[in-house]
Amino acid sequence: MLLVVAGDKITDLPPVIAGLRQYSGFTAFHVVCPPGAVPGARQTLAGASGVTVIDEEAVVTGLSAAAMPQHLPPQLPGGRHRGIGCWYYQQFLKMGYARFAPQLSHYLVWDADTVPLRPLSFERGARTLLTTGYEYHRDYFLTLARLLPQVPVPKVSHISQHMLVQTGDMQALLAELDAHGLPWWQYILSCLTGRSPHQFSEYETYAAYCLARWPQRYQSIRRRWLRGGRSWFQAGLTQADYAGLADLYDFIAFEDWDNSARRRRRARRRVFKERLAVWVERRTGLSWYPR
Repeated sequence: MLLVVAGDKITDLPPVIAGLRQYSGFTAFHVVCPPGAVPGARQTLAGASGVTVIDEEAVVTGLSAAAMPQHLPPQLPGGRHRGIGCWYYQQFLKMGYARFAPQLSHYLVWDADTVPLRPLSFERGARTLLTTGYEYHRDYFLTLARLLPQVPVPKVSHISQHMLVQTGDMQALLAELDAHGLPWWQYILSCLTGRSPHQFSEYETYAAYCLARWPQRYQSIRRRWLRGGRSWFQAGLTQADYAGLADLYDFIAFEDWDNSARRRRRARRRVFKERLAVWVERRTGLSWYPR
């Protein structure tokens, strides 16, 4: 289990790890955080068994959060801003972990602001399950088409707060990106057009690559999950009483930006629709979600 987390989010991890221990089947947790946050993370998580705290600067050789802005294309909006650099950096950490920990056959990337509420399976027989998401950000797929022109662009998003990574498959993707003469992460940055700040998704890229290359080993599925946790509860992860939605959702995400009036309305609509879907399923047996 891999959790890449900013220093100010370390205190949110205990309930997330407790939930993952209960519902995911994983018992070993690798927490990757900034070097300055390592001592505090070890202290905060000292009572949790199976947790290893790792300095993020050890994961991808030659890359750090401080250095990221200088590598971003100069035409990228906000490209010299540390926040944009960190946004790309945390994605590269999740990908580069396949080379940092090659002894692992697989690892589950889990967003640290997401709480599991029910038992989760990430494999079905010989297939790895890729959860679909609700968004479809066009720029992510434009970058994907430039990075991997032979890979068909999926019709659905796979940004869903988590992804089970088969280590060997991620290593194959990194090797393919390396083949262009630049380190894989530099090649990704070289393919950004500069039209918007956010142009790449590690989840979308890995899912598209694996579904195209090994369709017999990967399967897209839908789950019930709520991205608007903060807007629904009007509270953060550690303050929300999310147990009331455990009969409805597999997991809930609490993202910092998710707090506008428009998003609160969207969250209410989504929860209403999901409750209606559950009611219909219980009354008729009809469902558009996997059993």
